[in-house]
Amino acid sequence: TETNAPVEGLTRALPAVDAQALEHLSKDGDIRALAAGKERVALLWEACALPDYRKIAPAQHADLIASIYMDLARHGHVDENYMAEQVRRADTTEGDIDTLSHRIAQIRTWTFVSNRPGWLADQLHWQEKTREIEDRLSDALHERLTKRFVDRRTSVLMRRLRENTMPEAEISPTGTVLVEGHHVGELQGFRFTADQS
Repeated sequence: TETNAPVEGLTRALPAVDAQALEHLSKDGDIRALAAGKERVALLWEACALPDYRKIAPAQHADLIASIYMDLARHGHVDENYMAEQVRRADTTEGDIDTLSHRIAQIRTWTFVSNRPGWLADQLHWQEKTREIEDRLSDALHERLTKRFVDRRTSVLMRRLRENTMPEAEISPTGTVLVEGHHVGELQGFRFTADQS
């Protein structure tokens, strides 16, 4: 049961993700039936600790936890076909920055699952697979972010040239050269080293 704060002016913190998931799942008759006994309740609480990397609605996150918990309670591990399908969906480097960020959050969920002792029949395989996908997605995201920055920098500089105006350049005391607020290189004495991007 919840109680009011003993000191006036204090407010209750937002419920934690795991507590929200547990509350949601405790209303599901199938989950309640499976969570009979101390070990099954502990397993449910362990499943509820799955982080919400995707930042989705609490009910959606709880549904994912329910699928995982039902597999664990009924079969002793997460279904390999279900795991493979979820991982496959995240395994593409196509798309924009937001799409890649979403896929990274998605694969991190499955990396977490792969690192839970006893949750998968072939834990080592899934740890390697999810880590490799996460690395590729992170590299693709880095590439898109770099491209966006370079494109923005180039468009600002080209616009100044088209307008036939002198771009605003600045050299910091440490030798950093900025043109229109964008880093373009370093100046050391009379030697200029251009930014590689």
